[in-house]
Amino acid sequence: MSEQIDPREAAREARRRARILAERSRDGAGPPAAPGNDGDDGSERASLIADARFRRLWASGAIIALLGWVDLLVLALLAYELTGSVLLTGVGLLVRSAPRMLLGAPSGALIDHVDRRRFWMLVLWGLGLTYAALAVLAFAVDLRLWHLLTAIAVGAVFWALEFPVRRALIADVAGADRVNAAFGIDWSTDAAVSIAAPLIGGALLEFAGAEGAYAAIAGAFAAAILIAAGLRTGLHEPTTARVGGTLPVLRETFAETRIGLSFMRRRRLFVATLIVAVAFNLVLNGFNAAFPEIAEQELGVREFLIGAFYALVGAGSVIGGLLLSRWATWAWSARLYWFGALVFMLGAIGAGFAPVYAAAAAIALAMGLGYACVFVMQASLLAAPTPAILRGRVMGVLSVMIGTGPLTGLQIGLFASELGARWGLAALALEAIALMLIAAAAFPVIVRRLPPVAAGARA
Repeated sequence: MSEQIDPREAAREARRRARILAERSRDGAGPPAAPGNDGDDGSERASLIADARFRRLWASGAIIALLGWVDLLVLALLAYELTGSVLLTGVGLLVRSAPRMLLGAPSGALIDHVDRRRFWMLVLWGLGLTYAALAVLAFAVDLRLWHLLTAIAVGAVFWALEFPVRRALIADVAGADRVNAAFGIDWSTDAAVSIAAPLIGGALLEFAGAEGAYAAIAGAFAAAILIAAGLRTGLHEPTTARVGGTLPVLRETFAETRIGLSFMRRRRLFVATLIVAVAFNLVLNGFNAAFPEIAEQELGVREFLIGAFYALVGAGSVIGGLLLSRWATWAWSARLYWFGALVFMLGAIGAGFAPVYAAAAAIALAMGLGYACVFVMQASLLAAPTPAILRGRVMGVLSVMIGTGPLTGLQIGLFASELGARWGLAALALEAIALMLIAAAAFPVIVRRLPPVAAGARA
């Protein structure tokens, strides 16, 4: 007969161990930053690709990543088409990201207590049905902004949950010895589909309309669900029953979230990384809201060529990712992160004032290089120095910071109404650059070479 476990004692012991590990880790420590740049000779990648479970996660994840990019572009273009307002386009992007801001921190802890595969399948079904309903609505009625935002708000809740649970499943399947290679493959795939997604989204909206675009998204989710349905992990034991039911799990989730927040706020590198994340997403979301108007009014292009611009940003990010995986080291992670964000911000100003579309397209490639530095380095800067027991919570906090982008990006609507889209975007980017300079002055670690990893951080 198995020994009975007191759930309260187990919870207290888990929190005690988390606090001990948190106190042992220090700022400015970690392994090489770029995925796969840690001595992997390719054998881990080969074994992952040979693993049927990982192939299912990889294939369905590629479809989901593609749809995420398509959905964002269609939302921005359609909101502007329906309203002609940069401000209301920003509201649409806020609705899309608000659940991530609200749910990011607790979801990182919650997924440790549930059957991840079943939870993921429920999330995928929720996304597929949401976009199917939106396609029917767009076909049956004259679509209004409030129709669009209501459906997007529902889907956004599922998007906020999909991000952490799929990455937890990837880690379950890969195991500790292959996790870097697994996330390297996952990130490379996301970067690759970001090239095609804007072209697909722009073409769907221009030639098939909103109903055709959302029907295509719903159909692609059906394919992702079929692929994911065959996944069998058997690697993660849900703790809901073991610790006494759902309510105790929720209480432990919020308690563990507080531990993660306490761990992060005492570390200068983490605080600086999160400030830069807020500044970067301020410009990213402001640019996404303003560029459709700039492209149409100033450059004279429509949906497909706007999609092509974002595809060039994606191409630049792929090139940047390849360069980082080959040459980036942990010591340079913080500098690459800070300067990459700065390059993207300056590129946003340059693209906004480009005299012709070709000039904007060239700047898009440089913006992609900066985007790659931010995307790769921010996760490494937070995950590498963090004990494994706290990484889910730390990444959840990052998700919250990313989710604040559209909230702060609402300023672009106010700036654009007073200054015009071009000057409004420039004002927003200069505000973000000022925040970056404050972060560097207050926390110089973000622009310095980092020391080697501390032993406690690898726990």
